[in-house]
Amino acid sequence: MKAPNISWKKDSDMPYLLIISFS
Repeated sequence: MKAPNISWKKDSDMPYLLIISFS
């Protein structure tokens, strides 16, 4: 799972975390 990735990704780009979650 990319749970940890979304954590820091959201800091850079809010909408980006959504894409990672679906990936």
